[in-house]
Amino acid sequence: MHPVLFKIGPLTLYTYGLFLAIAFMVGFWLAERRAFDLKRHISNIAVLIFVSGIIGARIFNAISNPSSYSFIDVFISRSGFTFHGGLIFAIISVWIYCKKKGLPFLKIADIFSPSFAIGMSIGRIGCFFEGCCFGKPTSLPWGILFPVGSWGWKRFGNIPLHPTQLYSSLLDFILFLILIKIKPKRNGFLFFSFLLGYSIIRFFVEFLRDQPLFLFSLTQPQVVFFIVGIIISIIWFLYGKNKQSI
Repeated sequence: MHPVLFKIGPLTLYTYGLFLAIAFMVGFWLAERRAFDLKRHISNIAVLIFVSGIIGARIFNAISNPSSYSFIDVFISRSGFTFHGGLIFAIISVWIYCKKKGLPFLKIADIFSPSFAIGMSIGRIGCFFEGCCFGKPTSLPWGILFPVGSWGWKRFGNIPLHPTQLYSSLLDFILFLILIKIKPKRNGFLFFSFLLGYSIIRFFVEFLRDQPLFLFSLTQPQVVFFIVGIIISIIWFLYGKNKQSI
């Protein structure tokens, strides 16, 4: 793990923050290339996604781990983000923005869906360097020994753990490659393909992560993505054929 990239005097560059910035820039660049007639709205929506995503990820993590946070920690801690909280907040914020501006939400969501996927992939590399989101113990040859003092070491000691951050990063990148190859015939197809694909990835990777159980022997992200991601996406694919905008 390498949470601090470098430190010069009072200036500290954290690896996780760097990868978040890279994820945002790559996602923004990709969305602009795909926007065409909606390009003038992309910068505003990209900033909205970034800000609302950070806020949602922080709030969800604080709610999920109330004993680990003080009120101040919610605002100033460099770690402690919940990806599904950020994704949900971002989607809701963009929907509200589109409603106010009279823009087709599903068309906008299609534009940003590959950006979401590649952004998640890059962000998970940041998680790996930060040492968060680690997996359960494993005897597989690619298990990772977390360094002394890291969160994984504090939890399990000198035991190899699943590098679930890298599993997620690889699978999210594969999802990105699939999404950019899809030629949707109606608005929303790409967005719900992303939502279904990412939800399935997250649902199964969670079985290997060290997470507290939430409901029916499932973790909170598994419950959220099964209900919000998988079920809603399947319903849309079955019954949303005539929905061109929301």
